[in-house]
Amino acid sequence: MTAKPKTPAHAKEQPEGGAWDHATAGTYVDQCTPRTLVLGVLIVALVVAIVPSVGMLFARTDSTTENRELAAPPTLFAEDGAFNWNVLADSGTYFDDHFALRNQLVTANAKLRASLGASATDQVVVGTDDWLYYGGTLPDYLGQSALSDRTLLNITHNLSLAQRYAESQGAAFLFTIAPNKNSLYDGHMPYYYVASPDASNAERLKPLLDEAGINYFDLFDLFGNEGGLSGSGGDPSGSEGSLYYLLRDTHWDNRGALVATQAMFDALGRERLPLGIDDATARDDFTGDLESMLYPNAPRTETQWYFAGYDDLANNTGSLWSYVKGADVTDSSIVTESPTGTGSLLMFRDSFGNALLPLWAASYKDASFTKLVPYNLGALAKSPADTVVIERAERHVDYLAKNPPIMPNPTVTLKGTLPAEPDAATGNASLELSLNGPYLVVTGAVDQASLPAGTITDQTRFLVSIEQPGNQPAVYDSFWQSAVSGEEIVNDFGYQTYIAREGLDLTNAIVRTYAITDGKPLCLSVQQGVQTDGQAAETQ
Repeated sequence: MTAKPKTPAHAKEQPEGGAWDHATAGTYVDQCTPRTLVLGVLIVALVVAIVPSVGMLFARTDSTTENRELAAPPTLFAEDGAFNWNVLADSGTYFDDHFALRNQLVTANAKLRASLGASATDQVVVGTDDWLYYGGTLPDYLGQSALSDRTLLNITHNLSLAQRYAESQGAAFLFTIAPNKNSLYDGHMPYYYVASPDASNAERLKPLLDEAGINYFDLFDLFGNEGGLSGSGGDPSGSEGSLYYLLRDTHWDNRGALVATQAMFDALGRERLPLGIDDATARDDFTGDLESMLYPNAPRTETQWYFAGYDDLANNTGSLWSYVKGADVTDSSIVTESPTGTGSLLMFRDSFGNALLPLWAASYKDASFTKLVPYNLGALAKSPADTVVIERAERHVDYLAKNPPIMPNPTVTLKGTLPAEPDAATGNASLELSLNGPYLVVTGAVDQASLPAGTITDQTRFLVSIEQPGNQPAVYDSFWQSAVSGEEIVNDFGYQTYIAREGLDLTNAIVRTYAITDGKPLCLSVQQGVQTDGQAAETQ
């Protein structure tokens, strides 16, 4: 006879019931938690799990403040008709981006994590005292994005050619780098991010620009002298007027833009605006980009400063200037005019230029602002300007090596003759010919590691010659280009040359490319004939 199991001493008397009663009998749940509460928790958990997916039928998330595109709907078949074996993974990615109430849940999660000193997205670094920093600047801050010496030389060489061309068109030229916020104000960075002691890319680039005679304005030095630099662990907001960047945005505020503008006007020999930072009116109405990324459904505002006549009206406009093309300072291509301005401006800028634009637009009679890369300096031939400015964010200064500007490259005169045939050692040198508007574009690269030591060095320059039937070859100084795979630089020994193709006999032209090291020319490749459909002929 089997003995009846004893009821545990700590168990309460159970009324007769179903499986739930037996499952919980004698447990902690049975002792301490009312059944109705447990059921309620389970129901709430079930609803929370179901609503984001079922809710996509009625309230799918189709927008985000994050700096990226949302995933496209999954498809069973690819464009070529083949079955998409990644359809399940694509479905998961699509759900992650579009589930119902995503922005609200992301905001709630971000607020919870920020209260613990952590960030819910790698795009935003949560600092102390409510400061936010852009995650994309961490590689610079930590010393993980150091460019090679050749990349810096590529930037310098390309800017030198750009300045020479601008000046040949009668325009003054100025280049500047907009500092990362944590390069100036690192006192509120989390303690677990330690600034690199090594010189930054901008610091290493400056002496090269000076040596090349490029008109460079140092905003790092400017904001340091203005009291903006915090130093390691310092408090950048300790004195009135010392803070020129927004707390919860990537960029400088409008007062910082004014400080930068006035100093750059000095560098250009241009009369300053009749403004000082004390003329600014404060409003608590600005929503920072980092704030919106972190808290997409409930971003807070912070103080921004406005200057009457410049940026105090809708869309950051002012009574002193107006749009001819574009409608907002964030637009990629903008043309402005000012009845009280003087001169004409062509500015190549990025998002730091949003706050600069109203100030410069009010100063110049007509101005063009563009974010498009590569920079089209060739536009000066059709739309002359008396000032050309290139402003580039510190974290993206390498773009100037990856994307040489569009403009006719200058011709050069050499002593002696250039070899007519490629050297046997350069058989792996690439060459591509294409047509881009009014230009024949010659692009190529050489693998330094595959050649004998000293053949290609950091000082190597690249030339392109084009020979027309019955004429002497014309030789052009090329841009130096850093080739990329994705965003990573994989070869610093590339080149790109724009040659005006008007009057060229493309069918019979002979194109040769050269590397010049220590005065010794090395023929890289030869190609005869250029197809007018933009496709390159076979390289010899």
